[in-house]
Order: sequence, then C-alpha cells, then structure tokens
Amino acid sequence: MLINFKKVYQITTSITVDEILSRIKEKAKYQEASTISLLTDSVNFTKLKVNGNLVKYERWFAFSNIFRGFGTITFELSSVDKVTVIKCILDSDKIYWIVGLLLLFCFQLIITAPLLFVGQKDFPVILFTILFVWVAPYIVVLFRFKINKTRLEWYSKEILGKLEIISSS
Repeated sequence: MLINFKKVYQITTSITVDEILSRIKEKAKYQEASTISLLTDSVNFTKLKVNGNLVKYERWFAFSNIFRGFGTITFELSSVDKVTVIKCILDSDKIYWIVGLLLLFCFQLIITAPLLFVGQKDFPVILFTILFVWVAPYIVVLFRFKINKTRLEWYSKEILGKLEIISSS
C-alpha cells in the first residue's frame, strides 16, 4: 500500500509504569495551576488521556501551523521483568486525508473541463497542463503525508523527552 496510516515504534526504560503515570499527572496539575506554562510549554499534558496503562493524545490540524503533525499518538505501557516497554502508535487520521483528496479531485474536474474545450488549437500545451494539474497535487499530498507522520513521531518523542524518559534533542 502506498500510504500507511499507522506507524509503531518501541522504547524500553527502567522507569516504572506507575512513575511514568505519576509524572504525567504532576505535569498536568502544574499546567492547570499555571496558565503561563500552557503558553510556554511545547507539550500540553492536560490533553493526555490516561486509561489504565494506555495514554492517548489527539493532535488536531491547525490552519495557524499547517506543517504541524496531526493524528493520534498512543502510548501502551507494559512492564516486563524490571523494564518498562513503551509502545508508541502513531495514527494519522484518515478522514482528513480522504476529504482533502476528494476536494482536490473535484477541483481538478472543475479545472480540466474548461481546458478541454478552450484548448483545441494548442492541444499539446493543454495536455501538458492537464497532466500537471492531475499529477502534481497528488505528489504534494503524498509528501505532506510523509511530513505529517514524521512530525507526529517528533512530537511523541518530545512528550517522552518532557517526561524525562528519553533524552530531549
């Protein structure tokens, strides 16, 4: 498949699951008490949803930052012997991509129909323009999708860095 909406990676640490969950709760309480930290911190811990050993963070698309990665970041915490395994699942929301591709397809139809009627004299130029209108946007969407997944991975590692599980880069 050309587009894989999910990406998974694992990290092992000596920090216990309970300690990780308590760090999340502490940081969320601190951010709730201090509105300045919500503005200055890159990670909003109040949006992390903890359900047992499952931690979820939903990141939405923003027009103010179009290169921001959006989707769902899920951390599955499990203890094996004296080591904690953190399985991170990055899931790009399919609906945004599907709706965007449908809108792009409709736009291309609207552009292509007049070009076919107008450009009967300069058919090679019109054919090249039509091919460009149909191919170039999908290449841009594919690269944007790859950038989105990379940004989600960076953000998930930033969350783990702020929790002092991995070193922040």
